[in-house]
Amino acid sequence: MANQGRAPLDQWEELRNALTGIRPVTPSFEGLDHEDPEDYIRKCEAFFTRARIDEDQKVPTLQQALRGEARKWWGTIRVLGPTIRRIPETRPCKVE
Repeated sequence: MANQGRAPLDQWEELRNALTGIRPVTPSFEGLDHEDPEDYIRKCEAFFTRARIDEDQKVPTLQQALRGEARKWWGTIRVLGPTIRRIPETRPCKVE
């Protein structure tokens, strides 16, 4: 079965969204100290599944959801043409 392993709530949300025309909200990210980039990527992957975002639209969709420092960071790396899977590799490391 194609939906095997998915949470029933996700299936109901998908059905509701399909019937009402509601699109899930794109997760936003500011790059603040308390935000976990890997958690954000997981949320984005779940969003892509629910919203049925095509692979070639993932990065353009996410770049619109970046705010503050994350948007500045994106401005410096977008010329590299990262894919959604490579974005975590490009994030800046904190030196303590």
